Amino acid sequence: MLFSCENKMEKFNKDLSESWSIEEISIQNKNSLDSLNYNVISFNFPNQGDIYIPRSFGFDGMHSRFSLQLKKDVFEIKIDSKNEVFNGIFVSKILVKEAGWMELILESDKLNLKAHARDITYGL
Repeated sequence: MLFSCENKMEKFNKDLSESWSIEEISIQNKNSLDSLNYNVISFNFPNQGDIYIPRSFGFDGMHSRFSLQLKKDVFEIKIDSKNEVFNGIFVSKILVKEAGWMELILESDKLNLKAHARDITYGL
């Protein structure tokens, strides 16, 4: 079964539209989980294109903007934020994990992040 680019984007954006519990975060390959005051990152909060970045790395928690792109079957999230650590372009994956859970992976030259969220559509 083939999916159009638009259908892939819609599904990825739908899955992304969650509050994600950050399990791992590293800056330039250094574990930085202790640098977060709150380990949740939320996409589409409260509107499409909004992202809430937790208070971290000397920056207050803040609402920022993001855009989603699909390039050669790879999803990229571009985050526009005053928080320099989260500002930039991230290669992004959402993996289906054990029953009812998803894993988000964001990777850039400076930051690697893994987070988990409950799949609210599981079992429907």
